[in-house]
Amino acid sequence: MQTLQAFQTELTRAALFFFAIQLIALIIGIWITYVVIKCAIRDGINESRLGDRWQRTVEISRATGDELPPMRAER
Repeated sequence: MQTLQAFQTELTRAALFFFAIQLIALIIGIWITYVVIKCAIRDGINESRLGDRWQRTVEISRATGDELPPMRAER
């Protein structure tokens, strides 16, 4: 009976160890996915020059003294 209980204890320890390893791997994988998606979105915005268009509008309006046009989502 003692051998069976020791075996069960070892199996429980091994299961908990592998669960902890898988949890750590999942957290690291999700973090890496977040970083990759964040960089991809940043690079896509920079490559499309969406930010430059508004900055040029601001600079032109500052140079001419006009008021800035209203910000709209459909632009």
